[in-house]
Amino acid sequence: MNTWIIAENDAISSSIEDALRLQGHSCPAANDITIEALPTELKRFNAGLGVFFVAVARLTAAHFETIRAIRAAISSESVLVAVSGAADQSAMLGAVRVGANDFLTLNDHFEEELSRLFSRIHLTRRGRSEKGHTVTVLPCQSPADANLVSLNLAAVFASRATACGLLDLHFQGGDLALLLKLTPRHTIVDLFTQQDTVDEPMLRQVVTTHDCGVQLLAGPASQSDLASIRPQACRDVISLAQRIWPAVLINIEDMRHAEQTSALSVSDDIVLTVRLDIASLHRANRYIDMLVENRISRDRVRVLALGAGHSGELPPAAVKKVLRVAEVCPIPDDPVAMIRSINLGNPLVLEQPNSKAAAALRQFAESLLGVPDSVGSAPKPLTTFKTAAALAANAIPFCR
Repeated sequence: MNTWIIAENDAISSSIEDALRLQGHSCPAANDITIEALPTELKRFNAGLGVFFVAVARLTAAHFETIRAIRAAISSESVLVAVSGAADQSAMLGAVRVGANDFLTLNDHFEEELSRLFSRIHLTRRGRSEKGHTVTVLPCQSPADANLVSLNLAAVFASRATACGLLDLHFQGGDLALLLKLTPRHTIVDLFTQQDTVDEPMLRQVVTTHDCGVQLLAGPASQSDLASIRPQACRDVISLAQRIWPAVLINIEDMRHAEQTSALSVSDDIVLTVRLDIASLHRANRYIDMLVENRISRDRVRVLALGAGHSGELPPAAVKKVLRVAEVCPIPDDPVAMIRSINLGNPLVLEQPNSKAAAALRQFAESLLGVPDSVGSAPKPLTTFKTAAALAANAIPFCR
């Protein structure tokens, strides 16, 4: 669940943010708003599950309409918490009557109350056996392609599903923290080498949150010792992530490790990144065969063709036929926008949202979640060339 703070003033908002951080939770900057700005923000509240804090110095009957309006705007499964600087039984009862699920007092015991609140939420969700939608990104050519796709899909997931856990299983040196300009205190190795069972508080303490709401479990440094990694710990972490976040994005660089195979086996969708050339097509075909050999259905594979739109490339229709997949989704080549987003440490869909590549990535991410396209009609199919069609026809025998 994502977190929202609707506060009376900045001082109250900061107090709640500090307490959340100590509990291993966070509130993205975009989700921290004032009560005055509420009327224009209500339409954003129906994107998915969340915990909403309505915080004031003293809760009065005048605030009940605010709580009622938020309750009407959010999902019935979301949690609405009234927070007041003073305990008042009458105000507490009134808040619950108009839609609040819980009431907390902003005093010296607030952190303890907050911990109990999240424990109640966790137990309720666990009882419902919820499982976050899990997507694993597998590059058939370059780990940089997987990095690019993982970051942007996760950013869209965080905005549409209200929260997204991003697990960097790039064991030769994870770059996602660098690309998001984050400085994590811990990496995924700290969890995978634990001898004790990994639990939710432990997982939350090692993730690092980006302003967009993506919660990153950073990959290991390039010189990390991986000999003591336990595959069971990897499976436990993925299972926990699926219970904590409504969407989980896993970034891997190949299929050589048991931990990566575990991620693929539990994924709802596997995004295979390709380039529209013969070498990439040949490798993609081999990867899909390996997935099928590991009893992973071909139907779960989604092919994403990066750098599309150039003369001489293989037509997506021909690639689709060779790989025997339902669809090949082309992402237009947009090097200027992509390099800018990388250097600024911000996903392309956020830094250059109007670029063609960002629009295509956003539409693809939303299709994985099964939500309507938020940017209007789908991009027009990319133009293919006769010379490319002929090239693809010659390439097919070598890719089987």
